Amino acid sequence: WRGLDAMQRTQQGVQARGQAVQALQGALQQWGIDLDEAIATGTVPAVQWDGLSLRLTRRGGAGDRAGVRVIAWSLRGVGADSRWLRWEAPPVTDQGALIQAWERANQWARNASAAEQRLEIDMGTLSQWQVFFYRGDAWTHPMSGSGSSGADSAVPDGVRLVLQAGPPLVPNTPLTRDWVNPVIGGGKS
Repeated sequence: WRGLDAMQRTQQGVQARGQAVQALQGALQQWGIDLDEAIATGTVPAVQWDGLSLRLTRRGGAGDRAGVRVIAWSLRGVGADSRWLRWEAPPVTDQGALIQAWERANQWARNASAAEQRLEIDMGTLSQWQVFFYRGDAWTHPMSGSGSSGADSAVPDGVRLVLQAGPPLVPNTPLTRDWVNPVIGGGKS
């Protein structure tokens, strides 16, 4: 019986890891789509990392009548229990609503209300994450350098995402995903 129990626990562990890998692959695909659709509005930064969350403005979907969506990614929790989350505001079509959605995304990342939590999607377990921008022919910390946080800032040439997976994936194994701006990357990311 011990052998059968061990086999069953092993199978359950393999299934849990497989589901976690699938969830992470889906999250990374959505990450790339969000960045591919990022646009500079001249009102708020196109892409901004503040150490807690990454916020960006992106084109709305086909039914959004050229609206702009504010997207935020953040990590909530501590250590192995941290969840990587994505928040999306409804599409907006005017400057005032865009500024308000940008601030809502900031508030969500810092202290999400129950209403804001309904707009978030759990993208999986992470223990930590880091973001770097490719500017001036080098990977730099997003909060360093001039022109990186103003409302007129353009979409960076590249964004590097470094993740530390949480259980059931192998902890302390970094995963790096580089995104290249399709405008300069020939349509490849």
